[in-house]
Amino acid sequence: MNLKSTIKIISLLFSVVSLYFVYKQLYLNERLTKQDILVLLIISLFFAFTALLQNRRWNESKKME
Repeated sequence: MNLKSTIKIISLLFSVVSLYFVYKQLYLNERLTKQDILVLLIISLFFAFTALLQNRRWNESKKME
């Protein structure tokens, strides 16, 4: 399994976890705990990091053209 497919699998997993927190707050009317907010922060940092990597790869491919 290469890095690209691993990142896609992790992204999908994190998306499901994020949707669970939205469901928890909106439909179950439960407040998010500090741990929930920390997990969401880690997920958002992961997505920001992968977006930066993707942007870097795209810029490198544009330079090669």
